[in-house]
Amino acid sequence: MLELHVYGPLDNQLSFSPECQAAIWYLALTIGPSNFSVVQSSNTFIAKNGQLPALRTNNTTYGGLYSIIYYLKGDGFDLDSKLPEINKAQCTALSSYITQYGNVCSQYLLFMDKENYEGVMRPLFTRLLPFPMQYNAPGKMRETAKKQCSDYGLGDLDELLENNADTKGPVLNQTHQQVETEKMAERFGCKSSRTAIKIMTLAQDFLFTVMDICKKSSMSDDSIFLFGNMVTTADIVFATHLQALLNPDLPNNFLKPLVESQFPRSVQLHNNFVEKMNSFQITTSTVSPKDAVTLTNTVINNIWG
Repeated sequence: MLELHVYGPLDNQLSFSPECQAAIWYLALTIGPSNFSVVQSSNTFIAKNGQLPALRTNNTTYGGLYSIIYYLKGDGFDLDSKLPEINKAQCTALSSYITQYGNVCSQYLLFMDKENYEGVMRPLFTRLLPFPMQYNAPGKMRETAKKQCSDYGLGDLDELLENNADTKGPVLNQTHQQVETEKMAERFGCKSSRTAIKIMTLAQDFLFTVMDICKKSSMSDDSIFLFGNMVTTADIVFATHLQALLNPDLPNNFLKPLVESQFPRSVQLHNNFVEKMNSFQITTSTVSPKDAVTLTNTVINNIWG
């Protein structure tokens, strides 16, 4: 039986790794839930590239969602194989787009927002990892998120503006920006108004683009999924990123009311997919001693790899 290593154990309502959830769902829909087990090891040394999810086979281990998908497709398990050729190309492109922009939105919300990071994400790692890794891991993930977000102009804007508080600009521009930012922040309950405009605009553009592409392909008003009534890879990655954006347990999830009020069709598609996946019984295995995240195993992996 194949082993899929992911972060965990986690509360069902909290998913900070859309890639791990997507891998679970992809395997369930292709090889079937009886042919793999989920190991909540939180061990990034399982795969040589240091990525989770990691799929361990008899011969090798594949780290990262798309490495796993490519391996499964090469073995004859292609979720999108029954799509028309034109939709296959659209699905591949859309899956890539959703992964790129959905990841920026979810990573910003989980790791760059100070209240969410300090109130939820950092304490979470004290449950997942032993000392001292519980302190190093969240900081590394936040640095990764910071780099990804900065490429889209979504760096740590609160910190940046505080450090440049004495910088003067045209009064009209400053006043106009403050008014517009406060309007949007108040409307959607964003507690960090300085970052509201950019992150909300990016999320709006992201969701609008996904819906627009699907409407122009094969999605109708009564479609259950993005490409009609057939579940695809795009549905998986879309649903996993929306889970983060709709997470009710984050203390400062200012994107949730935006998504629910402006993109109800996206929420409906997400709910359709999650309802389908809830019918699957996924097997969870106990972490073996050699795969457990311990100080000894970490030292061994760092030395011998």
